[in-house]
Amino acid sequence: INAGPFLFDEVTQEIVLNEGHIVNLPASLLVLLTTAIICIGVRKSAMITTVAVCIKLTVIVVFVAFGIWYVKWENLRPFIPEEDKVTGFGHYGWSGIVRGASVVFFAYIGFDAVTAAAAETEDPATMMPIGIFASLGISTGIYMLVSFVMVGLAPYTLLGVPDPIVVAVQQAGPALAWLVPLISIAVVCGLPGVVLVSMYANSRIVLLMAQDGMLPSAFADINTTFNTPHWAT
Repeated sequence: INAGPFLFDEVTQEIVLNEGHIVNLPASLLVLLTTAIICIGVRKSAMITTVAVCIKLTVIVVFVAFGIWYVKWENLRPFIPEEDKVTGFGHYGWSGIVRGASVVFFAYIGFDAVTAAAAETEDPATMMPIGIFASLGISTGIYMLVSFVMVGLAPYTLLGVPDPIVVAVQQAGPALAWLVPLISIAVVCGLPGVVLVSMYANSRIVLLMAQDGMLPSAFADINTTFNTPHWAT
């Protein structure tokens, strides 16, 4: 119940059957819970998102503030490692920087979700640009700080894993072991927040498309109790 019936095989680059698995129940419950929260109203959604973001930012600040004292400067040299001759393009060197930048680009796609709330924002002409540029600037600064500390704590060759921050903290030894559970809490709180923002933006896009006649008019219906587009959600 913790994995879907299909998975992507990175070796063959094909979608294959995941034997013994039927449904990812935690993920399904998360989507249902998020849908219910969005249907209740934008204020509730904003409140939950704010709490999740505050928890994540607190853990990030703690990680940077304490981790920077354990940075090993030799881990940062050479600052641009030579390209791996065996694996070729995209593995370290300048080609690795290009590949990394192309991957990080997708992390910025979610910022367009801010514009989906324009219709429910006071003075959107003023607040929308401020919200977009401020969030871009703050997030870019956080990316840089976390990356600097993480690479300083552990050799970059050890960080190609799903949980690089945990690996970096573990490399610092017992002094930062207390950070591991905090990072886990941040991940658990952060994922629902990301799903909520994405689903909120999608529901408003579907609502606008229905209002413009590109989708059935039922998706433009507004719930009289919660004043939200329940069918679009």
